Amino acid sequence: MNSFTRDNQSTFVSVILASFNGQSFIEKQLDSILNQTHPHLELLVVDDGSNDQTLEIVIEYSKHDERVRIFPTHINQGLVKNFERGLKLTKGEFIVLADQDDIFHRDKIEKQLALLSKKPDLDIVISDLELIDERNNSISASMWKFQGINSSPRFPFKNLAIDNYATGCTIMFRRRLLDSVLPFPPELRIHDQWLAIVAAREHGGGIGVINETLTKYRQHHGNVIGAKHTNKRGLNDIRKKLFSLSELKMLRQQSSRLFNEKRLRVSSFLERRELFSRTEIRYLESLESLFLIFSGVSNKGLWHRIFSLPKALYFSFYARSFLQTFSRFVVLTIPQKSNQLKTHLK
Repeated sequence: MNSFTRDNQSTFVSVILASFNGQSFIEKQLDSILNQTHPHLELLVVDDGSNDQTLEIVIEYSKHDERVRIFPTHINQGLVKNFERGLKLTKGEFIVLADQDDIFHRDKIEKQLALLSKKPDLDIVISDLELIDERNNSISASMWKFQGINSSPRFPFKNLAIDNYATGCTIMFRRRLLDSVLPFPPELRIHDQWLAIVAAREHGGGIGVINETLTKYRQHHGNVIGAKHTNKRGLNDIRKKLFSLSELKMLRQQSSRLFNEKRLRVSSFLERRELFSRTEIRYLESLESLFLIFSGVSNKGLWHRIFSLPKALYFSFYARSFLQTFSRFVVLTIPQKSNQLKTHLK
């Protein structure tokens, strides 16, 4: 039986594994965490009300390894609240987030810990991922390339406010960050984006990057978010969509929903505005306003959107794909006829 110890507290790591009905894949993830080259860790499994064999599997592991601790709940709170619950239970000086269906490389924690130890100012370190399918077949050797992610942008705070590039299962962060990120904003929608944007703010320690794959990210039908392939559209692709009525209608609907989701994310960040500088608050408020104008719930008219295009152009430079993002803004200024969405703010 592996012994639970915190003798070396300065390098002790807390791994939070959020589980919910994960019986199909959780064993591989448990094995990958418990067999890390850095053994000084605790594994906190915060289960969100599973009704399959997930808990039975974890209980069996806990019988053979005292580092495994189980925290079940009978009420399903959702992924964000479940991770927040896990963060409050941690004891380690370093904290790692884990999903039930991924697989850590055996030296993931060791390499991330080494970088944070070398650069004490950093709050967070992230790494690339390999995409795999349900049968462990490789989809892409690099999720960053697959999604067109720039993991070291010049303006991380501004980039993160628009597009998250810090995937939760790659994150390791220092305990001190908990003083800022907790409690989560009441309406927070993405926990890893929140951790990253707080680290990237003016008074944060920043985000370090390891440019290699340290996690296998499993893509399957049950993903809460999942990795979406970013096709950087050329001008010909955009022109074809603009001249196809069916494609245009679909693109408008997708763009409206996307901007509304982004608006809700930024709004949740502003619930903890005391963490940010005046400049950062102005940026977030301006971004929130822009997303509202182009969202599916906006009651702003066509001319309002047209006059907002210069502002949209500016913010698009901080998006993952400038051309793709700005084209979404532009397409929402194309007049509609009888099929116009008439959803308004309640």
